[in-house]
Amino acid sequence: MKKIAVFSVVIVMLCISASKVSAQTQYSTFDLWLYGNEKIQIGKYQIQFADLSSKETYAFVVVYKDGKFLSNNWLELNKPLEAETLKITFIEGFQRPILVARFKIETSGFKKETLIQLPTFSFEISNIENNVTIFYFHKNNESFFKRVNLREPIFIGGYRIEPINISEESVFIHAIKSLVVFDGEMRRGTIVNLSEYQLKILDALANESKVGFGICRENFVIKHLYLSKNDLVDFKLYKIKVTGEPFIGVVETKLPIKVFVFNASKLSIPVFPELGIIKKVNRSIVEVDDSVTVTVTFKNFGPIPAKNVRVFEIMPPNFVLTTGKTYWDGNLDVNQSVTYRYSLTALKVGDYELPPTRAIFSDEKGQYETSSGSITGYVKKKELLPSLAKWFRDIFKKIAELFSR
Repeated sequence: MKKIAVFSVVIVMLCISASKVSAQTQYSTFDLWLYGNEKIQIGKYQIQFADLSSKETYAFVVVYKDGKFLSNNWLELNKPLEAETLKITFIEGFQRPILVARFKIETSGFKKETLIQLPTFSFEISNIENNVTIFYFHKNNESFFKRVNLREPIFIGGYRIEPINISEESVFIHAIKSLVVFDGEMRRGTIVNLSEYQLKILDALANESKVGFGICRENFVIKHLYLSKNDLVDFKLYKIKVTGEPFIGVVETKLPIKVFVFNASKLSIPVFPELGIIKKVNRSIVEVDDSVTVTVTFKNFGPIPAKNVRVFEIMPPNFVLTTGKTYWDGNLDVNQSVTYRYSLTALKVGDYELPPTRAIFSDEKGQYETSSGSITGYVKKKELLPSLAKWFRDIFKKIAELFSR
């Protein structure tokens, strides 16, 4: 009897312990960054990040319920605020160069038809089955259903979402801003979004087995990077690494190259001028002795002026400068842009490449440089007489006009 009693006590204690562990996991967690005045919705609650204190130790948060004001509070670092079924913790924040803060939000489980609106997408709990949740996602004007098993993470809109507990009526979710922005194959034309920037393939250096990547903003090339396999570079929040073997076919035949982009998740971004360049030609195919017009536009996207700016061209072989100038010197204020044009005359038949336009500029902290993408084209032999086909077309046109009279 004593053994049975002891065994029963052990079973009861294990059950109590298990229930405590289970109770500890009965909440949903969101770990995310919010920009100033950005609002999210979790069920019937809306949470808006409004401001930071001067020393970045307090964040001002406004909470709404069913669209009506519920409360507003200054949250101290790492000290949770409870508002009904919500627990909100301010983890870190930065005022410059952008107002942004990181929060951990804990709440209860979600029933069917609950709406969750995050900064980059939204989703509803469409159905809850045995260890399976059916989500209905809305992103970029697209909507789709996704069946997700218990403890099966999915990645969407920069977030990692995982159902951690599924009961008969509720699902408990962990959602965290994913650190992996992109892990896959890029081709010519593929665009990887990096907040307000875009990562694109511009060109390649065949002899050096390097691919030219452009970090762009509004189609201006902010940074031009030539990367080989395993090269790792930093850009603001991001680390960009080429994990596949580069080759010229990436540009010429649109073959893929594997690229990995990682979000370092630290927002202490250095402040410096950001010069972006667009280089265009009026036509890529010309005849010998004909000219091609090159238009170069550059703009300072940075939060501070760019000083001692020098933008200049490297003249290609088998061309001669006809009109215009191929450089610019001066200072660029924030959001200021400048355009210059020049014409080149082609001297020889064959493929050509106009080298990237380069820019050197500075601020109080140091000197920087960037460049546009290169431009390729073809110079063909000058046609001294009209082609035979064109001659026949003109004859038939005149005959048709005679018969129509």
